[in-house]
Amino acid sequence: MRTPLNAILGTAEILEEGLYAPLTSQQLELVQTVDSCGRHLLALIQDILDISRIESGRLALEITEIDLDEVIRHVVTTLSARATAANLDVRVEIPAHLRPVRADPLRLTQVFDNLVTNAIKFTDAGGTVTVSVRADADGTVREALVQDTGIGIPEAMQARVFEPFEQGTLPLRRAQGGSGLGLAIVRSLCAAMELTPKLKPNVPSRQRLP
Repeated sequence: MRTPLNAILGTAEILEEGLYAPLTSQQLELVQTVDSCGRHLLALIQDILDISRIESGRLALEITEIDLDEVIRHVVTTLSARATAANLDVRVEIPAHLRPVRADPLRLTQVFDNLVTNAIKFTDAGGTVTVSVRADADGTVREALVQDTGIGIPEAMQARVFEPFEQGTLPLRRAQGGSGLGLAIVRSLCAAMELTPKLKPNVPSRQRLP
C-alpha cells in the first residue's frame, strides 16, 4: 500500500516544483491537494500497520535508559511550527536533573508525538498546551502529563477514547478529522513498555503517563 502511494507523492512533488513545466495557480492548488491527501493517507496506513504489529505481537522494542527531557523537547520542537500556525502557546515544565527512564526511545517519542498532536488539534487558537513532568526529589520520574485548554473529552467518551477508531462524537470527527487510532496506539505502546496512559479527571483533555 505504501509503495504506490509513495510513487504518487513523489510525482506530486515533482509537479509541484515545476520540474517539467510551470503550473498555473489552479493546477498548483490541485497538486497540493493531492499531496496533502496522500500524506494523510500515508499516516493512516502507518497507524494501521502499527496497530497490526502490536496486536499480532510482532512489535520489536529496544528498551534502554533514555533522557525523558530530551524526548519531550524533541517532540515539542518538531511540532512547534504546527502550534505556531494554530496560534497556540506550547509550554514545557520539566524539573532539572531527571533520572533516566527505561523505555524504547522511538516508541516513547511516538507516544508523546500523538498526545501533543492531539492537544494541538483540539485546542482553539489562543490556547495553551503544556507538557510537564513530576519527579521525586532524587529525580525519579513519577508521571508525565500533556495538558491543554481545549474542548475536553465528554465524560461518556472517556472510557472509549483509547479504543481503535474512537474519536468523540460525530460532529467532532467531522470537524477535526483523524482516524481515531492515535490514542489506541498510545495505549498499546505504553502497555508494551509497561507504562499506563490515563485521563486525569476534572481537567480538559489532560492525558497522563505515569
